[in-house]
Amino acid sequence: MAEKFGKLTPTRLNPSDLEALLHRKSPLLAFGSIGLGDEGAGILQRIGFPMPNVAAVNLEQNDLTSIGLRAICKFLVFCPNIERLVLDGNDFGEDPVGLEDLADFVSSFPRLTHVSLNGCGLSDVNLKQIQRLTRSVNLKTLDLRANKFERGIDSLRTPRPDLRVLISGQPFIPEKAKLLNMPSSRNGVTESFKPNLFLEELSTLIDQERSSFLAYEEKMHQKTKVQ
Repeated sequence: MAEKFGKLTPTRLNPSDLEALLHRKSPLLAFGSIGLGDEGAGILQRIGFPMPNVAAVNLEQNDLTSIGLRAICKFLVFCPNIERLVLDGNDFGEDPVGLEDLADFVSSFPRLTHVSLNGCGLSDVNLKQIQRLTRSVNLKTLDLRANKFERGIDSLRTPRPDLRVLISGQPFIPEKAKLLNMPSSRNGVTESFKPNLFLEELSTLIDQERSSFLAYEEKMHQKTKVQ
């Protein structure tokens, strides 16, 4: 997908290309699998500007480490109404500092209810940071599948009755386009993702999903006014 964005490739990141994507004013930032890396995360942090319309962000499979995650958390501050965040397929397991920043970020943004860390190299070493994440009262779904938890896995299963934590030993399978709607669990079996948010092409995603997302936002706004 990287070739669609001119000079935006895994080896050559142009800040102007990233900035152009941000200015599209879509409620969905679909940055999955574009070879962002820690360098690109730093660029996003530097060029960020207020984006109150953004409700969902996909940053899967971008060769991000804990360093990049810290930069991403600072960038996401520009998205005060974010509801869903996908970070699948990046490696955050070695250094816990990035996860600490993520826990701080999640707890500070009350509309953020769904976070996916599927296949992020997490293990028992990261339990402290993950447990901090589960204490964020706004969080409703936390996807931790395809990680390497062992002895500490039981402490993550049912931290709160209103929080669904998805855990399994299944391998992480890269996807061309990550679907942001979280899977539901029935009788302990995780159901497959349903393709109704992230589509393969960013342009198609924006054209087909923006109106429905804006309608959802308006519905939630009206609900808030009634309350």
